[in-house]
Amino acid sequence: MIRSFYSILLSLIFFSAQSHAQPHQDSLINKRLPPGFETQAIEALSHFPELKETSIKFRVKASRMTAKTRPTFISSFLPRGHRAYLITISNQTIPVLSPILLGSLPYDAQVGLLGHELSHVADFSNKTTLRSFRDLVGHLSAHWLDRLEFHTDWIAIQHGLGKNLMAWSAYIRNTFHIKYWRGSGYVMEKNNSIERYMNPDTIEKYMEKIQITNP
Repeated sequence: MIRSFYSILLSLIFFSAQSHAQPHQDSLINKRLPPGFETQAIEALSHFPELKETSIKFRVKASRMTAKTRPTFISSFLPRGHRAYLITISNQTIPVLSPILLGSLPYDAQVGLLGHELSHVADFSNKTTLRSFRDLVGHLSAHWLDRLEFHTDWIAIQHGLGKNLMAWSAYIRNTFHIKYWRGSGYVMEKNNSIERYMNPDTIEKYMEKIQITNP
């Protein structure tokens, strides 16, 4: 009787663990995770069920930009649903940017940064090939990039990553003692007043907007 009870109990525990782990396993189809940041990437990916079968490769290498996302060259010419994406995470950059490398961030901020990059993938995945090439040309404009990155933060918030995004946003601003963050290319401009990436208070306002819309 006691043995049967423990057998049932163990079965229930195993079933519960499997049911909780399944979404994570599903989100790893066609994914190559970043070495050393697998847990953070899995958590971020769990917020994007629409990317379940999308091919995404994370790579960790030296790069001036702390993180960047793009479709692979060949798949850039393919229609929606057939593209593959490459997310580059920097592990070595210029000294002034070293404090905000992924490996230097708190856990929640790491998930926020990865969630922001996955939001780029979610955004790109909805665009036609023509629109994707228009966006490629748009990267030549700083003001266009301001709008793109701000909108990408909004996508992350809509996917339930507001608190993580806020942790990333606050960490950067506290590290550099700035109010606005326009990206690594403007790190020397301490008096910059352009909100390319959302400030923590802006993130909070957009999170409240979602709560009002979906009480």
